[in-house]
Amino acid sequence: MPEVKAKAALQSVSAAGKSLEEWALSAIEWQTAQDDLEAEKNELEQAMQASLRQEEERKSQQTPLEQQSPEQLLAHFKGSLLLAALRGTSLEDQLFLEPLRLPVLRLLKLEQQSIKWYSSGGTRRYFEALAQECAASTSGSEPSAAAEALPSPSKRESKRRKKDAASDGNSKDVEGSAAQGSLPAPDACNGSSSADLTPFVEILHAKAAALETGLYQMPGTSGEVPAIFLDDMPDDEVEVGDVMEDDSNSPEHAEAEEEAVVLD
Repeated sequence: MPEVKAKAALQSVSAAGKSLEEWALSAIEWQTAQDDLEAEKNELEQAMQASLRQEEERKSQQTPLEQQSPEQLLAHFKGSLLLAALRGTSLEDQLFLEPLRLPVLRLLKLEQQSIKWYSSGGTRRYFEALAQECAASTSGSEPSAAAEALPSPSKRESKRRKKDAASDGNSKDVEGSAAQGSLPAPDACNGSSSADLTPFVEILHAKAAALETGLYQMPGTSGEVPAIFLDDMPDDEVEVGDVMEDDSNSPEHAEAEEEAVVLD
């Protein structure tokens, strides 16, 4: 072991209560763990670089995702948790159309990379939660019922116009104008019925930016995944539905006790 590394190892472990031999052995064990961690990081970085190169080669040999049809994209991202959740919303038919196409593709590609690099329960649970959040965020982008409903022409109004036209001898002209007047204005068809997707687009970009930052952070401990995918759920955690809530301090419990005293 080089002298510099040996000194660093000895300085990193405590010598308290240890003999010289034990102190040296502790330093060797510490340095071995550090070397293993460094080697593991290097291997992971090399695997990532190889994966990125393969992805670039694959992309160069096929049509870019941004130019593929919705049918091709559905096949490419088959099994995606995010896509499955978003397809269950009212925006299903707009996911691969502007302005949603690019932010949706950005998130789907990050999900694909994450699961390929870090196939763990924590990674899957992260994307299950992210999928639910994105799907819930679409509610503010849905067109209102008032915007979707276009006024229908009044039958009574049409009959009155025809009657007036017959008395004036201009039945055909007025009938034609009545038919034109019954149609919704072009602005009503194209403007009010479309939802404002800008807030949802911004949400998707924000989610993707946070995911990118977390994905490319190297794990701090050997064998772990990036912190963004760490599962902090304890092993002995019980499902919420199986836990009996302690309501001994609740107002309802206190009131019940007072009633029992009165009855006694």
